[in-house]
Amino acid sequence: MNSIMKKDLTLSTLFFVALMISSISIILSFPAENGYMTTADEGAYFRQAQKINEQGWSGFEALANDYIKNPDSQVYPSPVRIGYIMLASIALKFSNSFHALSTLSLLLFVLQAIASFFFLRRHWGIYIATIGGILICFSPLGWSLARRALSDPASYLFLSLTLFAFIDYIRWNRVRDVILFIISFSFSILIKESAVLFLPFFAILLCVYKFYYEKNIKILSLGLMIIGPLIICTILYVFTLGSIGNIIQIAEIINNLAVTHPQPYVIRYHSGPWYQIFIDLFMISPFVSIFCLMYVGYYFIGTERKNEQLNLLLLFGIYFIILYSSLPKNVRWAQTIDMTYRICAALFIVDVAGKIISSVNLKKAVTIFTMLLILAVDVKAYYNDNITYDIYDPTCYNLLQARHIIFGVGEVPLEQTYLTWSYYYYSKGNFQKCIEEAQKAISINPNFAAAYNNICSAYNNLKDWDHAIEAGKRAVEVDPNNQLARNNLNWAISQKASGK
Repeated sequence: MNSIMKKDLTLSTLFFVALMISSISIILSFPAENGYMTTADEGAYFRQAQKINEQGWSGFEALANDYIKNPDSQVYPSPVRIGYIMLASIALKFSNSFHALSTLSLLLFVLQAIASFFFLRRHWGIYIATIGGILICFSPLGWSLARRALSDPASYLFLSLTLFAFIDYIRWNRVRDVILFIISFSFSILIKESAVLFLPFFAILLCVYKFYYEKNIKILSLGLMIIGPLIICTILYVFTLGSIGNIIQIAEIINNLAVTHPQPYVIRYHSGPWYQIFIDLFMISPFVSIFCLMYVGYYFIGTERKNEQLNLLLLFGIYFIILYSSLPKNVRWAQTIDMTYRICAALFIVDVAGKIISSVNLKKAVTIFTMLLILAVDVKAYYNDNITYDIYDPTCYNLLQARHIIFGVGEVPLEQTYLTWSYYYYSKGNFQKCIEEAQKAISINPNFAAAYNNICSAYNNLKDWDHAIEAGKRAVEVDPNNQLARNNLNWAISQKASGK
């Protein structure tokens, strides 16, 4: 065995040992069987999988009909996620317990880590693959979802495989990568319907490489990669959910809930600025975030030839952030961004340290120390968030509260969340939206003087004095000591009297 093969074997073994340690740690931190959120998504997936095991394929149509007719079912994941429901039903055949679904999540996490390792090995070599692979194995976000009974690890795996196949195809133009892309992307959509929103990203880049860079991309391959997943998913939806009509009705319900009538939970925890996910990732894994951002800055400022594979990973991350800037935001949906973070952190450790440090032994020592530091901080963050504070959903609010950056027991009152949005729209000059959000707050708390005052102030700006007076009077009636409300009311009365 020559030295190169020996080094390859040693580093590969190191990765798989790290993956084994990671897996054991996750298993040891599984929630107790009564520690799962039976009234949230975990319970919904469990019940959906049970129905499939009881009724077979006809169970999907039953789930679809219940989702369409029963508003209570619409607060949970829809039955169009047939890919994950099928995987969950298989897991429950081994053991009818939530632990079976956690074991499924762990298995999917392990497969994703292995797929990432071999992807990195193909494009960057064994050294980067080992460091990047170990960082992915010890991701606090990955661990937190690998222990739960949620669909996110499945979505993470198949979206990653889709991205890997796409990048491999751009580089090597192989038929097998086209096939893998179509299969992986179809599964991504069947596991989480919002994955279809990434289709424009792949379609645009395929066209750019075909027609602008004049890459040898066959028209047939381009068409199959764009249309193939949609055809496969449509056929499977019709076959499982009963009819095109059911699919359309479910799609309308999903759109209505997401856009026009978002759930209170979404409003409270998934609202925020476009950069919220970056804040979440920094709180979950600070050193990886810092090293990633430093490397990205170094990469774009540097004069060296840019790496096509990394360009595509970064473009995918940018597209993700743009896409979710107008959608609900939750860092657990951004595991592919977390993966890119860890790849960039690995490149920073190797590339930047390699240029700064000339001594081979010192370079190894610095690499080992840096890796141990990252892993120690990440593991500590995982245990603090998931074991000590038992965070079910790693949203920004929960993470901030766990770190005592914001204080208070329990949830922020929902009416206060609506009022915050009302203030926001007022500051932007969108007075009609300001009124709508304040009215939502009042629908929850009819004696919310601050909301009435905001309505009064907004109507004053719209010069609708009658409605302003009505809201102002109600604010003063609820809270006679609210001087700001009295001022706004008096202004409305005076302006109406002057005929303005």
